[in-house]
Amino acid sequence: ANYLSVEIKSIILFLQEEIEKDVFLQHQKREEERAKREQKAEAQKFGFIGRIFVNEQDSEVGVRLLSSISHKFLARLSEGIYRVTLVTEKDEDVPKNLTTLFVETVVEDFGSAYMGATLQAILTRLERGDESVLEEFFNSVALINKNTIAIHNKFFKEIWPEIEERTHRAAQTACLEAKQNMTSQLEDKIIKGLGISLDVTINWIKQILETKQKTTDYLPQTGNNFLGNLPSLGADEDIMALSRDKNFGSVSAACNEVCAFLRKTHSTLSQSLDGKNLEFYMLELGTRLLQVILDHIRNFTVGGFGALSLMLDLRKYRDTISSWGVSPLTERFTFLHDLEKLYMVDGAHLKTFLESSSLKHMESKELESFLQQRSDFSTLMARKDKPTI
Repeated sequence: ANYLSVEIKSIILFLQEEIEKDVFLQHQKREEERAKREQKAEAQKFGFIGRIFVNEQDSEVGVRLLSSISHKFLARLSEGIYRVTLVTEKDEDVPKNLTTLFVETVVEDFGSAYMGATLQAILTRLERGDESVLEEFFNSVALINKNTIAIHNKFFKEIWPEIEERTHRAAQTACLEAKQNMTSQLEDKIIKGLGISLDVTINWIKQILETKQKTTDYLPQTGNNFLGNLPSLGADEDIMALSRDKNFGSVSAACNEVCAFLRKTHSTLSQSLDGKNLEFYMLELGTRLLQVILDHIRNFTVGGFGALSLMLDLRKYRDTISSWGVSPLTERFTFLHDLEKLYMVDGAHLKTFLESSSLKHMESKELESFLQQRSDFSTLMARKDKPTI
C-alpha cells in the first residue's frame, strides 16, 4: 500500500513536471518575441527599420494539450502498472491496487485535471467570442479523441487482463465506470465547445464581411447597366470570358478572406472529427453560412459589372462549399447560381428569366428583397413588362 501511494504520487508529479516544462518554454518564447519587438522599435529610432509591428501581441501562455506530454505520460503509466503488479505482496490485492492507480492517475489527474481543465479553459475563451482560439480548440478535440482511444487500448491490454485473471468483479466495475465517466465528461465539454465554435465561426465571418466588403464592390463600374448584351442569356462561357478580363469584375477581398478562413477551418476540423460527426458539423456551418451570405447581399446595391463581381464571389462560395463533399449542402448552394443571374439579366429578359428559374418558388417578399438591390430597380418597376412579384 505504501509503494502504491509512492508510485501514484510519482506518476502525478511526472505529469506536472512535463506541463510546467511546456509553460516555462512558452514564457521563454514570449520573452524572446518581446525582446525582438523592442529591438525593432529601438532600431527604427535610428532609421534602420522601416516599420514597427505595432499590432503584435504577446503569445498566450498557459497549460496546453500536447501529444508529446500525452505520449510521455502513457509511457510512464505503463511503467507504473508493471511495478505495482510486480511488487504487490498479495496476489489478490493486484486488482484493487491497479484500480486505484488507474482512477487516481488516469481518470482524476490526466483525464480531469489535465485534459478536462485545459479544455474548459479553452471553452471559456471561446465563450468570449475569441476566434483566435478556434484552431486550438479543434486541435485539442483531435488530441483528446486520440488520448481516450489510447487509454482504452492501454486499459484493456495492460490492466484488464490482470483484473480478469483474478476474477475481481468490484475492480472491474470500478475501472469501467471511472473510465466511462471520464469519457462522458470530456464528450460533454467537446459537444458544448462545438456548438460555441459554430457561433464564433459565423460571427467571425460576419465581421469579415461587415468590415472588408466595400460598398463599391458590386456597384456599376462602366456605362453598361447590365450584362444583357451577352450572346446568350447568362451563358457561362461568355460570363467567364468577361471575368478573365481584369477590367470587368473580380472576386472581392472580403470573399477571398472568408473562403480562406473556411478552407482552414475545414482542414483543421477534418483532423478533429470524422465520418458523420464531421458531415453534421459542416452541414450546420454551411447552412448558417448560406443565410449569412443571403442577408449580406441584401445590404448592397448591385449593377453593371459589379454584378459580375457578385457572381464571382457567389461562385467562389459555392466552390468552397462543394470541396467539403457534403452533398445536401452542395445542393443547397446551387440556389446561388440562379440568384447571381438575377443581377446580370437586363430588364427586357428579367420576367422570362424569373419564370424559368428556381427563384419563382421564392416567397414574393423574399424575392423582392433581392430584386430591389438592383441599381435599376425603380426603372424596372416602371416598365410595362415588369416582372410579377
